[in-house]
Amino acid sequence: MMTIITRVKLKQGSEPEWDAAMRERLENAEQREGWISGHLLMPLEGQDERVIVGVWRTRADWEAWHADEAFAGTRERLDASRRCRARRRGTTSCTRGPGLRSDACHTTRS
Repeated sequence: MMTIITRVKLKQGSEPEWDAAMRERLENAEQREGWISGHLLMPLEGQDERVIVGVWRTRADWEAWHADEAFAGTRERLDASRRCRARRRGTTSCTRGPGLRSDACHTTRS
């Protein structure tokens, strides 16, 4: 299993549009092979921040989702609402395999 955690900061006032686009993306992900679950979180102290948690069966399933037209279709809307792409904190992926007692995590900065 692989858990992806992404944190983004949004432009003030763009939150409703970003939330709608992300809900659409998550609804489309539910139809993909390997999708387990997803959560869209908003920290209480950061109304302009979002944390997305996606759980996939394998890394290959998650990577295949990035090539899907439904994923690409929401990219422009989501990117337009971000405060600053250069300040993106990164994506953390965690995997748990047979016999592992805890998650093995890796963070990719972008």
